[in-house]
Amino acid sequence: MIRVLRLAQEVGLNWSKAQDMGDKAVSEALFPTTDGKLHYKLPDYEAVHTAMAQPGVTLQLLWIEYCDRCHDADALPYQLTQFKKYYRQFVQRTKATMHIQRKPGEHMEVDWAGQTAELTDPDTGEVVKAYKACMGLLQMAETYTPQRLDGACAKALRYSPRPSWKSVQTILKSGQDLIREEESESAKPSNVGFTRGAAYFGRGRD
Repeated sequence: MIRVLRLAQEVGLNWSKAQDMGDKAVSEALFPTTDGKLHYKLPDYEAVHTAMAQPGVTLQLLWIEYCDRCHDADALPYQLTQFKKYYRQFVQRTKATMHIQRKPGEHMEVDWAGQTAELTDPDTGEVVKAYKACMGLLQMAETYTPQRLDGACAKALRYSPRPSWKSVQTILKSGQDLIREEESESAKPSNVGFTRGAAYFGRGRD
């Protein structure tokens, strides 16, 4: 939007003038071309495909970087849907290997954090490489606010060094994340017993 306003100011186009012009005329005034059509900057899909092999890289992240480069060069970027569409066409046309080989509906795709974690078995000492799945928490974000999710995760970590997705869900459903720490502490039963013996109350007298 800022770029369009800047271009309109450069060509002397204001709102009153634009109202009397058609969409095609406004587009030609802001983005003049030889054939009267808007020209978008084609992404470097060879570089995109290479970057997709790196951990933690997504098409959406690469699209954002592509848009930044277009804006720096005063070029028009494709929208995300077009960016992904043309990437799929590039893969099919060049016979490039997709990084996820599957038939539609055959497997469930799980969102994960991109990096792997190492878990050490406390009994055997064996180190196991694991993927940090986050689909469950992402689905919870549709129901609970980020503040509640953060609070529930923090409380689950206080209960266990390796909390499960189920424990976070239980905390959210029961509202334990909404209880302040001082209230939670005051609700605990007191471990202080009576320190005065039976003699103080007149018992055990002769």
